[in-house]
Amino acid sequence: ARSYGFLGYLRLALTKPHEVIESKPDTELYDLRMATPFPSLMEHCAGYDLESMEDMDHAHTPYVIILIHAVQRWREAHDGQLPKGFGEKNEFKELVKSMARPQKESE
Repeated sequence: ARSYGFLGYLRLALTKPHEVIESKPDTELYDLRMATPFPSLMEHCAGYDLESMEDMDHAHTPYVIILIHAVQRWREAHDGQLPKGFGEKNEFKELVKSMARPQKESE
């Protein structure tokens, strides 16, 4: 190995095969059933009235339920379609952010 300031090189000569094992698997993308929620999930989400909830109850609402409500609002406004493309996905993110409640300062 040689180095010249910030530049350098290293030469390896291996006589037998060298195997590399990936220690960290790729992150899985979980299916939250947002596009096609099953009937019991829809019934469960319908039991949450996000508009009339107290702030503490709203803060402890599972995020999937908030997302399901956001998808329903989006579909009502966009002829039953899910967000497509970068611009619409950003609009959807803003819709989800608008459903958040402002945090109150602790006294």
